[in-house]
Amino acid sequence: MHYTKYGLFLSIFLLAGCESSVQAPVEELRPQYSMNHQSFSYTVRPGDTLYAIAFLYDQNANQLASLNGIPYPYRLHTGQVLRLSPKIAQPSHQPLRQRIAQKMNWTFKGGDWAWPTRGQIANTSQNPIESKGLNILGRYGQAIYASKAGVVAYAGNGLPGYGQLILIKHSNDYLTAYAFNSRLLVKEGQMIQKGQQIAAMGQLSPGRAGLHFEIRYRGVAVNPGRFL
Repeated sequence: MHYTKYGLFLSIFLLAGCESSVQAPVEELRPQYSMNHQSFSYTVRPGDTLYAIAFLYDQNANQLASLNGIPYPYRLHTGQVLRLSPKIAQPSHQPLRQRIAQKMNWTFKGGDWAWPTRGQIANTSQNPIESKGLNILGRYGQAIYASKAGVVAYAGNGLPGYGQLILIKHSNDYLTAYAFNSRLLVKEGQMIQKGQQIAAMGQLSPGRAGLHFEIRYRGVAVNPGRFL
């Protein structure tokens, strides 16, 4: 009888431990970025790239490199402190339509961009990240393609709020982002052709399969509908 009670107690204890681990806050597992909002500086963490940092803080990667005296190909080292432009050094959560209205005037000749996947365009989300571009709903695991030829500037899950993310640099001015993938098929530095599969679709939110797609012009999110 003594052993039966002990066994029952041990089983309950182990089950309670398992349950508590499942309910641990997700925020504790997310990487914490070291951003000094008073001096507008950023401390480089393992896995960071200049393009990823510029993307996170809505800055132009080339200008960020110039500001910090970093020569091409923009290699960083852990612990390095980068200066950020004080005008836009906060992670931007401004709605896309407002950001487009405030950006500098520019023209686009078009004709060489492609849709990154097939699916239905979702309504504008209240999520500040999703509102920066297009949210294309589809099936979990379906193919994600490069919208334009370029080189992979970032591939990983180190940027909070974007899940498994791919950034492709197309020129000194243009960059595309493919977020919330379930699987990445490319790596940083890899040359990519237009229409090449680069990832598999993940989830924008639980039970909502889709891709978050952005086009950035000099660090600023612009309306992808003008290109596709």
